[in-house]
Amino acid sequence: MNNKLRILIITPTYLPAYHVGGPVFQIKKFSNLLKKKKIDYKIITSTESLILSKKKEKNVLYFKSYFRNLYLSFSLILFFIKNIKSYNKVYIVSCFNFFSTISCFLCRIYKIDYFLSPRGSLMKGSINIKNKFLKIIWIFFFERQNINYAKKIIFSSNFEKKETNKVVEVKKFNIIQNFLQCSIAKNIKSKKNYLLYLGRIHPKKNIHKIIEAYPKKFDYKIKLIGPGNNDYILQLKKLISLKKLNNCISILKPVYNNSKNNIFAEAQYSILLSETENFGNTILESILNFTPVIISKKTGLSNIIKKYKAGYIINNSIKSLKNTFAKIQKKNIHKISKNTIKRIAVIFDENKIINNYLKAFNAR
Repeated sequence: MNNKLRILIITPTYLPAYHVGGPVFQIKKFSNLLKKKKIDYKIITSTESLILSKKKEKNVLYFKSYFRNLYLSFSLILFFIKNIKSYNKVYIVSCFNFFSTISCFLCRIYKIDYFLSPRGSLMKGSINIKNKFLKIIWIFFFERQNINYAKKIIFSSNFEKKETNKVVEVKKFNIIQNFLQCSIAKNIKSKKNYLLYLGRIHPKKNIHKIIEAYPKKFDYKIKLIGPGNNDYILQLKKLISLKKLNNCISILKPVYNNSKNNIFAEAQYSILLSETENFGNTILESILNFTPVIISKKTGLSNIIKKYKAGYIINNSIKSLKNTFAKIQKKNIHKISKNTIKRIAVIFDENKIINNYLKAFNAR
């Protein structure tokens, strides 16, 4: 094989599984930029990606997998045996499943450099949310080896790196920021009287706290928009009814791509109160549409928000959110300037980010 870069991208879930959230969109952007730079790549994912839609993406192989959340795929193993020598770098996005762990193991067997992107799954807060004991066992038997033998671990923020090192030591890493997932607004739109949560509807996002914190007297409605856990959505709807907030808080169908821009642009604030967040793509989407944010301190982009005074950074508690709503009711509202947007756009320039990836992949 010559030295020309050939990248195999491995992820257990990919498009058309929009409901999975941020990582699939990051991989899409990454692959588009590789194509633009005329770099050979192939994406491998599981057929679990086709549960809600059968529309397959180009240059993607969909392999049958078993044990839904563990993604055990014999087709993946056969592909490695037959084709791995056609690639010289492997980029693995995900942890805590056989799809990623088997890929790491086979890369070691065939002496192929691999790069592992945990996407926040190895952060202390993420470990504590669900199945903590099982995750600790999995880390002991599998993820430590996957990390130790990886060429580099790719973190999306310094916060993710620090939180991951509370769980498992990572010596070889690169911090490469996420790609922007929306266009940059040119002008400020007329604001409407609503606050916004837009993202995956999941218990770790603490959306129930937004409902619990809603004040008796408040001039703003709240829109909750996104795909997610049906049981949790039902729980949220019951809570809204119980608190008699049906006219104040609404749960709406998910929107994707540039359709999000107007929704962000017209909101007074967007909210992200996750238990932990390695990056927080919707924070950037909000700011780039001139909409300030209310975010948890346990968020990868909290340093950017603090630096540019782009919103409220709070504890992810009901009390803290109530206090913030009270400030907003008194019209203590942040303003996002065009200068702030220009500076943030430079930080997250896609050419700079893709070149950071390529620099990492090409490093000796």
